[in-house]
Amino acid sequence: MPPPERERLFDGKTGAIGRADIRAERPREADLLADVDRQLAALGFRPVGDLVCARFPDILGRGYARAAGDTWGGLFFGLIETSFDFVTQWDAAALLTTLNARGTGDEPRKSLYVSRLPHLGFAKLGELLEQHAARRETLTARFGAPIAVKPTLQAFAEAVDRGIARQLGKE
Repeated sequence: MPPPERERLFDGKTGAIGRADIRAERPREADLLADVDRQLAALGFRPVGDLVCARFPDILGRGYARAAGDTWGGLFFGLIETSFDFVTQWDAAALLTTLNARGTGDEPRKSLYVSRLPHLGFAKLGELLEQHAARRETLTARFGAPIAVKPTLQAFAEAVDRGIARQLGKE
C-alpha cells in the first residue's frame, strides 16, 4: 500500500519532512502512545505532533516539548525498533541525545553526544530525563546555553532535521 499523502512541514538539509498521524497509521501503538503521553505530561511535556522524514519513510515520530524548555522528547516508531529520545541542541556546536535503545555512543568529531540506556525501556522516562539533564548540564558548561525549544511541530521538524544532519555529518 502506498504511503498517505502528507502535508509538507519543512524542507531541510536531509530532505522533506511531512506531517504524519501515528494513531491512524500505527493503530496497534495506541497503548504505548497513551502511556508515553501520560508519563511526559507528568514531566511537563506536551505532544506537538507527528512527523515523518522522506529520507526515512518507515519511521514515524511524535515530538514533545515543554514551555520555556531546551529539550525535545521524541518517540520514534520504526519497522524494527521503537525508541524514545530526549534531545538538546547547541546551534552548530553540539547535540546531546539520551535514548532507550542500543547502538553506538558519542562521536566527538561530529560533536554528537549519545547516552544509551536501553534498560530503562518505556516505563522509566522520568529516569531517562534525569540522566539527560545531568549530562546536559555538563555540556552546557562547555558549549553555553542550548537552543530554546519552541513547542510547535514546525520547530520539532527543524530540530529533527538538524539532528539527522549532524548524525550524517552534514552540519
